[in-house]
Amino acid sequence: MFMMIFVNDLSGGGKIVPDWMVHFSDRHPKGSGMTFVDLVFPAFLFIVGMSVPFALGGRMAKGEPLLKTLGHVALRTISLLFIGILMVHETPDTAALGWSGNWWCVLMYLSAIAAFSSIAPPASAQASRWTAWRIVGLCVRVAGLAGLIWLAFAFRDAKGQRIITLAPFSLSTEWYGILGLIGWASSF
Repeated sequence: MFMMIFVNDLSGGGKIVPDWMVHFSDRHPKGSGMTFVDLVFPAFLFIVGMSVPFALGGRMAKGEPLLKTLGHVALRTISLLFIGILMVHETPDTAALGWSGNWWCVLMYLSAIAAFSSIAPPASAQASRWTAWRIVGLCVRVAGLAGLIWLAFAFRDAKGQRIITLAPFSLSTEWYGILGLIGWASSF
């Protein structure tokens, strides 16, 4: 994960970044070749793919029914794709949005963290308080999900286009290929 973030940040560095630290096609658009950077994402997918048997095996060892496991995989895939669609659009246009595009990004990441957080009670909590902790955790997750949905509808780019419209229904995915790969590979 660190290497993915690192090489993506270097991609905008221009000529000061050595050739081996940028995608080969960025420096040689008509040539063919590969650099260290071109191996980072395939390596990530390989590692994620290798973890799938461990994740499924762990769930099966705990006695979780197959249908529940498949439901978890489907929900996680849809969730990751939705967050990926929000992320791929980057910062919205402040003028078209009507408020700070940077704040939109901050709220989107905070909402994603809240939507997928897991709040556990402290070890010293009494059994009767466990229910209160579960209610708090559920409220945080619902608020995060509601925030993500609201932000998806609030988004406006420089042309005034949205991520989601209802009439007619439209979902702008930008470059969907990478989102699909990450969503399917990470869903376990």
